[in-house]
Parts: sequence; structure tokens; C-alpha cells
Amino acid sequence: MKKIFVASWVLLLLLCHGYYPGHAMAGDRYYLLNQGNIARDMGDLPGAAAFYEEYIKTHPLSSDNAPSRRFRKRSQYHLRNLLIAYDNFFDVLRDMGQQTEIRYWLDKLKSLYKSRRFGAKNAYRMSRILQENGSLEDVIPLLEDIIASQRMQYIPYNNKAVLRAVSRLMDIHDKRGDSTGKAQL
Repeated sequence: MKKIFVASWVLLLLLCHGYYPGHAMAGDRYYLLNQGNIARDMGDLPGAAAFYEEYIKTHPLSSDNAPSRRFRKRSQYHLRNLLIAYDNFFDVLRDMGQQTEIRYWLDKLKSLYKSRRFGAKNAYRMSRILQENGSLEDVIPLLEDIIASQRMQYIPYNNKAVLRAVSRLMDIHDKRGDSTGKAQL
């Protein structure tokens, strides 16, 4: 009787782990992102860059392979983690003075945006990353898309991201002296 009880618990744990996966089964190697953050905090910039680069390269959304069904359910969450890794990676590369590397990885990030559906929050994070790295020509259409998508399909959870997008877009138009762009908002 005891063997049946233990076997049923093991089976239950395996089933629960299969249906409710954490980071271990999700397909993204989150520990690399954490290791990169730790290395950066310790001042090991080359080590942090290596961890971030490995995380980005092995992330399921970075490759052409289709992610699993479980991964797709939480794709915006995993996309957020990938954008955090890119943001931290760019900061480290900037601190190390590697502008050519930033350009290379920025192109990879732009291609990721073209191939995936971003939610408003992730699109706003993407616009911030692009603006910090001097890619302003890509920021304006991205911010306009955030605003337009909220107008077409109102989602209350995106209000903060949309308001930030409007504010950032107004700042960009102010700096450019573009009063017609501001008036259209």
C-alpha cells in the first residue's frame, strides 16, 4: 500500500510539473540572465556580456525554431525577459566601449520585432532600448503603433504603457520642433 501511495505522489508531481512548468521547463535559460546580472553587479563586464549573449542566443524567441505550446502561452513574459537581457547587454557593451557590437545586436533585436507580435508593454520597452542606442528613426513608428493599437482595441492593462508612449512621442516631437506631430497626438 505504501508503494502505491508513493508512486501516486510521484506521478502527481510529474503531472503537475508538466502542466505548470516553471523556468526549468520553459525553454528559456533564465539562470543565464541572473548570472549576467550578478557578474555585472560584481564589476565583471566581460563575464556579464558573455552571460547575456548566451542567454540571447539560446532564447527560443531568438531562433527560427517554433517554441513549444507551453512557452507560447507566456510568450509576452518570456519576451520581456529577452528585452531585459538585450537592455542589460547593451548597457554592458556601452560601458566597455563596443559600439560596433551594439549595432550588430541592435539589428538582431530589430529583426526580432519584425517577426514577433509584441504587446504594448514590451513594445514600449523596445522603443526605450532603441532610443537609448540612437535608433530614433525606428522609435517613432513603434510608439505610434502602440497608441494606434490601443485606439483600435482598448486594453485597460496597457494604459500606463500607452501614456508613456504618448509622453515620449511628444518629447521627441518637441526636440525636433515638429508641432504638426504633436497636434496629431
